[in-house]
Amino acid sequence: MKNKQVNNRTPQQIIHSLINRNYNYYGVDIDYDRNSSNCSCGDYCRCSVITNAKINDIDERYIKSGIIKDICKEFKKETQNEIFLYCVERVLACGKFGEKDYYDINVSNGYYGEEIRSIDFQNADAVSNNLISLFKIKKPIDWVKFVLEIEYGFLLDDIKNSKKVILIEAMKDNLIVPNETYATKLNKEKIQEYDDHHRNYPIGIYRAVGFEGMDKNRTIVPHKYNIMDGYHRHRAFKNSTDKTCKIIVVE
Repeated sequence: MKNKQVNNRTPQQIIHSLINRNYNYYGVDIDYDRNSSNCSCGDYCRCSVITNAKINDIDERYIKSGIIKDICKEFKKETQNEIFLYCVERVLACGKFGEKDYYDINVSNGYYGEEIRSIDFQNADAVSNNLISLFKIKKPIDWVKFVLEIEYGFLLDDIKNSKKVILIEAMKDNLIVPNETYATKLNKEKIQEYDDHHRNYPIGIYRAVGFEGMDKNRTIVPHKYNIMDGYHRHRAFKNSTDKTCKIIVVE
């Protein structure tokens, strides 16, 4: 990502503005009471105050998909690469958009008493900085390493020593889960959230296992692919009626 200005703003400024937005009426639902017990204004109260304001619900999927849509609009060239777009989504997925404690409700005075002025996301600067760092990275393998380190805090040796990643269309039957114990403990709501994910991005990061060859009918037998990252998205795809999906393969 170059530092040239776009519409009088640098790319860094654009990214910060996309994340540091007012989340009131943008995926965050709040609840509050209004107190006007000391009012002497007559028919039109101008002194009521907001009390007990709290985050009621967060539509994390709506928030993240909206931000990705805006990023694609602002950065058309970069987001044409599906591996890069996957990495953008993973940065946002690690951003804690779904956690109520990460939002601040700001109240201000209006002409008719207090009003909800804004809802600010506390982790906005951290997410923005991670996205800016991702945009500065040139190689797809380094995009993948960057987001995995954000999510897990370290890199597996297979990832650390890898020089390249590729995007392929894989058959459902060729995708393998190496840790069935963990797979049985997956969050069902998260699986449901990712129900349509595989239609938009690669579903996860995999390593090839075995070798290509031919069966007795001289039909090419493809690789099997072991999942490394993306168990929930993998399960959502397995539950779907689709026969193939896009995956990122580490080589």
